Amino acid sequence: MKTKKYAVINANSAEWTKRAFDALNGQCCLIVNKSDNGIYTRLRPNEKLLRLGGFQLGLNLENKHFSEQNAIYVDVKSEKCPDNVSIVMGHLRKAKPKSIVLVEATDQNTQKDIPAMCSALDYTLIAQLESESIFSFLIEK
Repeated sequence: MKTKKYAVINANSAEWTKRAFDALNGQCCLIVNKSDNGIYTRLRPNEKLLRLGGFQLGLNLENKHFSEQNAIYVDVKSEKCPDNVSIVMGHLRKAKPKSIVLVEATDQNTQKDIPAMCSALDYTLIAQLESESIFSFLIEK
């Protein structure tokens, strides 16, 4: 099984406002870029974040504010719908509960098909990103 890195926010209650700490501590994010000082991440705000308001989709985090974890990596960049979604579903079925799966695709239909699949099968779409014609999805089973 292939793995790829994603980030988990480790908010510091002494440095972050209570609102930001409560909303973001423990959130999983896609890693967009990394430097010596930290990372730029991408997350999809959940209802809690949207209710609190004021949060952007992208966050710059210093090294002390995140940890990197391994996700199950599913590369369906060479696949078209419906095969790519079927492959992702197969990996999610085999994954243990609470597993994190990182999917990369090139078929534009995945932008609507993967979120629809997550909704229909009660998986959590944590983050979604398009970069250089690659669509990335971070999903929690």
